[in-house]
Amino acid sequence: MYVGPVRRKKINLWLLILIVLFIVAVIFTVIHISNSSKANSDSRYSERSTNQNNMVNREVAGSKIGKIDSYESFGNIESSPETQTSMEIYNEIPNHTPIYINNHTYKLQDLGNASIQGTNPNQYVELKKGNILYRITTSNSSFSETLAKDNLKSYIEDTYDVQVTSELKTGNVNDIEIIICTMAKSSDIGYFVITPLNDSEILCLKIYDANNMYSLLQDLSEPINDIKSIKSNIQ
Repeated sequence: MYVGPVRRKKINLWLLILIVLFIVAVIFTVIHISNSSKANSDSRYSERSTNQNNMVNREVAGSKIGKIDSYESFGNIESSPETQTSMEIYNEIPNHTPIYINNHTYKLQDLGNASIQGTNPNQYVELKKGNILYRITTSNSSFSETLAKDNLKSYIEDTYDVQVTSELKTGNVNDIEIIICTMAKSSDIGYFVITPLNDSEILCLKIYDANNMYSLLQDLSEPINDIKSIKSNIQ
């Protein structure tokens, strides 16, 4: 007469065990799905970051500066380790109108499309000439003073907000003294050139491939020739 209650107790015990096992299984399933989703998300983010970094660095890794190495008279100054960027247009200048900025007048109408970019105090002149893009500024420092900086690489990076990505070289081309290196700014890469403007000022140029800001210009002969023309059109 005690068989019925004993069986009911056994059935209730098994039912309780099954319920507990079901709850545990559900918890493990939820944790597994959550971890898998997070891992996939982290993997995709890591892959995107790696691809972006490779895109920025692939052309500027190492210590060569493209065609500039063909100038045998150029020497190293110091060693350095190793999406199109949107621009805020401050004032578009018609091609035929001289540009006045930082106490200088730019008459670049014969060279290409020129305009003022940026906002005070970080304005610069942008010149697009064919597939070459120049961003031009001046600085109140003589060329010799600049060249004599204790850590020129750090000075360039801090003053002009770029990352120097090659060795710095200096030399004379077309009777013009220049300092040159490769640089990166955001996802854009290009060349950075410093040259005397007059006895007390320097002219600084960021030089890009206008058709592909992720890649360096393969031939510097035209930009090197343009530097003299640009300087002669600044008063």
